[in-house]
Formats: sequence, structure tokens, C-alpha cells
Amino acid sequence: MDTSVNYLIVLNILLFCYIKKYIISKIQMNFILLLLCVFMPIYCYNINVGSTGLLFPYTLGALAYIKTHIKPHNYNLLGISGGSWCSLIYCFEDDISDHEFLWSIIVGNKNRTVSMLNTKSMKTFQYTVSQNMKIRYKDKDISKLPISILSTTLSYRGINSIKIDKFDDLDDLINFCLCSSYIPFISGNNLYRVYKNKKYIDGELFKNKKHLLQNALYLDKDLWNRDFSYKERLFLDYKQSSKLFEHGWNDAKKYM
Repeated sequence: MDTSVNYLIVLNILLFCYIKKYIISKIQMNFILLLLCVFMPIYCYNINVGSTGLLFPYTLGALAYIKTHIKPHNYNLLGISGGSWCSLIYCFEDDISDHEFLWSIIVGNKNRTVSMLNTKSMKTFQYTVSQNMKIRYKDKDISKLPISILSTTLSYRGINSIKIDKFDDLDDLINFCLCSSYIPFISGNNLYRVYKNKKYIDGELFKNKKHLLQNALYLDKDLWNRDFSYKERLFLDYKQSSKLFEHGWNDAKKYM
């Protein structure tokens, strides 16, 4: 498509946004951002990938639809809690449309089950995921990775939401994913996770919205108001993961 036509389309979209700015819905805005991304490759599509809990396959399904069908030319991701892991996978993998493949690289064992009601289960699960990613992505260049991570620090000065956007190496990146997704007394036996002499807990718990990417899609488990059962929220196995992934894909397809 001719560049001048691209810019004309973009100007019309922006005019529409201005006229409708007081009545435009969240879903409409997400659609407009996608149009900008498709018709104007220099436009950077920003995604805040929110908390997931054990519903992370749902978020991965939505991201898979975006990566497969929307295909943003340029993008930035802010990962929060479980969304940090999803962001990492989105950036490092060329194709994330196959759930079986994703489970194999994230978890590995199809017989593994995880329960948020069992600290040992959660701790073992996060350790497995982190080790699998350290091995799989050991040769990846993270110097220009379009990812930032939101976490929370605890200190005598108080509780602070912090944004991390510079990483020493892959190990550093993965450790901050662990910090961002550390739910007190659920992800481990302690109130917080210690890394580099600082105390961290889940980035969603005291999230400061000033750190969020602007003009961005906020993708989390509640975006499209899907009603998840208690079982889906508290337990995960391969079969349920596959179903959640499909739901995420289909919801993104329906609403985006």
C-alpha cells in the first residue's frame, strides 16, 4: 500500500478518535490501535500484559492470535505478574499459535498438575518454568528486547511499584519475572522474594498506573469479562491449559 494512503487512513482514524473521544469504548479503542498498527508500520503497538494467575494459557491464547493475525510491525510489552512470562514468550518465539508446543517448552511434562492452594506445587512449577526458559533462550540477545516488567518492592521506606526495563542478561530478566509474579506465601514460603538484596512481591498487588505503557491495549484475564470457574483459577493441567488457550484465542478473534 502507498505510504501517502497509509497516512491518509491514519489521519482519518485519528479524526474519528477526536470526534468520539467522550463516548468511545475500551474495545473500540483497542480496535483503533490495531488499525494504526496494521496501516502504519512505524506506529508502535503497546501491550500491557496484566496478571494471569494460573490462567496464563488464556493470555497466551490472546497474544497468539495477535501475533498470528494482527502481526504488529513494532511493539512494546509491559509484563505484570504472570504477564511478564507471557511477554517473554511472545518476544522470543516466532510462532506461538500451537498450544502443545507452548506447553512442551514452558512445562514439558503433560502429566504435571499445579495448584494455587499448594505452595510446594506453585514453587516447583515456577522453578520448572524458569529453568526451561533459561535453557531454551540461553543464546537470545536481550539487549534490544522490547520488554519491561512491573514489580513491587518492600522496604522500611514503604511499598513501591517499580518498572524494570534494563536487564544484565537472560538470567537477570528471568529473575525479575520471578519477582514480578511472586505472590506472598503462595509462590513460596515467605512474604517476599529476595533478589539483588531487595525484597520483591507480585507487581499486580500495588500496581502504579503511571508505569503502564500509554495508548496501549491492557490485556489481562478480565478484559473480555469471561466467567472463569474456581477450578480454572486455582488448578491447571495440560487439558485445562489447552481449553484456556483456545478461549483466549477465540475471545481475541471475537473482540479485536
